[in-house]
This record gives sequence, C-alpha cells and structure tokens, in this order.
Amino acid sequence: MNKIFLIIFIIFNFANAKDLVFYHDIKEALNSKFAKQYLKNDVDFEFYNNKTLDDEQLKISKATSRYRKIYDTLKKEHVLLDKDYKTSCQYAFIAVLKAFGEKAKTENKAKVINLQGNFKNQLYNSKDKFQCAVGKFVTTVSLQGNLK
Repeated sequence: MNKIFLIIFIIFNFANAKDLVFYHDIKEALNSKFAKQYLKNDVDFEFYNNKTLDDEQLKISKATSRYRKIYDTLKKEHVLLDKDYKTSCQYAFIAVLKAFGEKAKTENKAKVINLQGNFKNQLYNSKDKFQCAVGKFVTTVSLQGNLK
C-alpha cells in the first residue's frame, strides 16, 4: 500500500513540476568556453526581432542535463545540482546557436537574424538577455530566427 502512495506522490510531483525561467547575459554566453569550443565565426547572429520578413521563422530548442549533475561518491551515483544553472543555460544556448549555424551553412546563408526566445510559444525579445527554462531534470533554451 505504501508503494502505491509513493508512486502516486512521484507522479503528482512530476505532473506539477514547473519550469523556472531565468534570463542570462548573451555577451557573457558568447564569450564562454562553450562558445569558443562549439561556435565558428562563419555565421553571424543578430538578436531581437526588429525586422519584418516574409519568411517563416525557424524554431530550434535544445534540452540538456549536462552541468546539472555531479557524481556523489557516498551514494555512488549522479545527483542533480540545484544551485547554479548558469553553466547549463549557457551550454544549451550555445547548442541552439550551433544548430542555427549548421542550418544556415547547409542553406548557404551567412546570418541568423531576428533571434528571440520562444519557450512554450511565449516570445521573448532582447538584445542583451536570453531565456532559459530549468525543469526538474533538464535545462532548455528555445529560440526562433530567420536565416539570411
């Protein structure tokens, strides 16, 4: 009987888990170790939706649990970190930009413009900050933009 209550509690806990949304500095992320490691300088990125284009915007999301876990030697397993999400957010942000860059290259485009946050179809426009959602197990960055 206790196992049933435990299972119901866990399911209820996951069902009611809400993502926390954080806003991090774009310039800091672009100067991070991830940007230096994963981004090439062959595609330019322009943030903020300030141009009207007829083209449909491309939407890309990346979710990761990287940099959210550490190995606990006492428990002999990976445990979730709940202190600083900045590293995980920067990693997911750069992963999205990398995906945009790869898509631009395959379509012979040199720029990604009108980049804006698009987490759960809620738009976020900023030239300085990016939106990052932190859930129970993963960190997600979702952007939309146009290839030019």
